[in-house]
Amino acid sequence: SSLDKFWLHGNATLLYDKQSYNVRMKQSASLLPEVSSDEWVLLALFDEGDKIHSKITYDMAKELGAGEYVTSDWVNLYINGEYRGLYLLTDRVHAFKTFSEDGAFLIMKEIVERLPYQTYFLLDDGTGFVIRSENKDSFSAENIREYVQSIDDMISGGNIDYSMI
Repeated sequence: SSLDKFWLHGNATLLYDKQSYNVRMKQSASLLPEVSSDEWVLLALFDEGDKIHSKITYDMAKELGAGEYVTSDWVNLYINGEYRGLYLLTDRVHAFKTFSEDGAFLIMKEIVERLPYQTYFLLDDGTGFVIRSENKDSFSAENIREYVQSIDDMISGGNIDYSMI
């Protein structure tokens, strides 16, 4: 399948030196095992020093039997023959198509200045997250914040309790 459209991807990551991209193909293509899609994402992972956090999260969701999970794999990206670096290729998540049933929601890191216009929360270190859902009455932003904060504290402290995740 040939390329239809290629554009910048992200919220908070738009401020980084290395950009992430959205990719739309003219027709569905199997760029990764198990997935055929016409929309893909190339994650730059600029803020992940070792570039593995997102990959581990996606793989863990699959191994734990999550009903919906992101398929991903590493790729070396070249644009017009110029090497752009190591990226994580993923299938595109459609928040309201995928997560709209049963009161589910999607949490995304966001630029703090953009938060007041959306349902959001801040971690203790000031990192902002947006909560997207079809049904805003189906969740408590404070409960979600406490859960994400507890995971962030575990990871930062090196004391990961996988039964809590």
